[in-house]
Parts: sequence; C-alpha cells; structure tokens
Amino acid sequence: MRHNEYLLDKSYFEKVAALFNKGQSDPQKILVVEHAVINSLDFIDYLCEHYEVYFIPKPKSIDRKVLKHLSKTCTILDVSRKELAGVDTPNLIKEIVGQDTFAIIDIGGYFVPRLSDIQKQFKGQLVKIIEDTENGYQKYEDKLSNNSISVPIQEKQYTNLISHIRSIEKELLAFLAFPAAIRPTIYSTNIIESLNKKIKRKTKAKEQFPNEKSLDNFIGVQVISYNEKNFNRIHRGFGQVKDTLESLFD
Repeated sequence: MRHNEYLLDKSYFEKVAALFNKGQSDPQKILVVEHAVINSLDFIDYLCEHYEVYFIPKPKSIDRKVLKHLSKTCTILDVSRKELAGVDTPNLIKEIVGQDTFAIIDIGGYFVPRLSDIQKQFKGQLVKIIEDTENGYQKYEDKLSNNSISVPIQEKQYTNLISHIRSIEKELLAFLAFPAAIRPTIYSTNIIESLNKKIKRKTKAKEQFPNEKSLDNFIGVQVISYNEKNFNRIHRGFGQVKDTLESLFD
C-alpha cells in the first residue's frame, strides 16, 4: 500500500497533535471522524501511536484496504451521522471514554446535534474538538451562539493554503464557463496521463540518449505522432456542444 510522500512528514502530524493540549491536559482517547482513504492513513496511524483512537469512517469514502489496516491499530465504530445526531450519543461516548479525558476530531459537524449534551455530561473530560472543514466549523459556531455552553473548538489552520486557493479560484474554476457535457474532459488529467504513459513506454524501449537534445527531439516526435493520431478524435460530449463552443470563440 503506497503512501503519499507529503503526508509522511512527521512534523505535520506533531503540529496537528499539538492542538490538543494548548493549556489543557493531553487527552487519553480520541474520537475521529475521517475519510477511510489512503490520504488519511498516515495521519490516523500517527494518532494511534500516541492515543487510544476510535475511528468513525465517513460512509461515502471508504477504502476497504485502508479500513482493514486501521482495524489493527484502532477501534472502528460502525455509526452513522444520523445515529450520532440521536439522543444516545452521550451514552455511546460514555461507553468508550469512561472516566478518561478525550478529544474529538470531526469532519462535517457530526457531533453538532448533541453538542450541548456532550459538553454537559463530559465537563472536565472533553479536552477539545477539532473540526476539519470550514462548513463543519461554522455549524459548531452557530450551535455555540445559540447556547450558553462553552466548548473548546479548534479549526484546523490551513490559512496560507486557503488564501492561495482563493487567489487562484478563478483559474481553478475556469472550466465552469464551458458546457457541462465537456467539463469532465477539461478538468480531468486523463488525456495528459495517456500521453505521459505513451512517452514513458517509448523511451523505455530506447537503451540510451546521447544527450539532452536528442531526448527532447525524441519526445517532440512522440507528441507530434500522438497529435496526428488523435487529431480527428472527438472526445465524449464535444460533438453535441460543437455549436456552443464555436459561439464562445467567435
């Protein structure tokens, strides 16, 4: 099972874990709502090395291999968002944490509906709630504004990344200016990946290149060949919006 290298930076996990104990005791247990996918694996593994973890996978993003791996390092809880919104949620948490201190890592505000009950029942035990999404964080903020309950909530801080994404939002969403039928072709990398595989396959067949210029020439020939071969090909959706596309570029 391959891991994304950028997720293997241990200092990243240490920064996230450090959010748990700013002026508070370190939690003994952690309840985590997260996607059971390869990108989340190293983060959950890191938590399991330092805490007793109870993992709630989001139902629409479950990689069975990842879930099988995590079942060996933490406790998997088969509970849905709807069930967590029920009145039994505090009892469920009580069965898990007992008298231990704990923290919650949420994604999408799963625990918001029972927030008041959780705070009342686990005062002194609940160290902090960390919400991973802006939407979920807003749900917690709205809940707190309507109650006198005080709960320590921390939003994961990706300020620089968010600012950068917002600065290039227009370019990122440029494909939305085109008809819906061809948007998947525009925003996907399938065509580029196909060309890259062709070039890789062709270069492997060559034993060596005498210099960088010869490699450039060889790749150039492959690109020209690829373009000529696919020149008359009409990708899915483009045929039915031909008139619309022509009007866009008049």
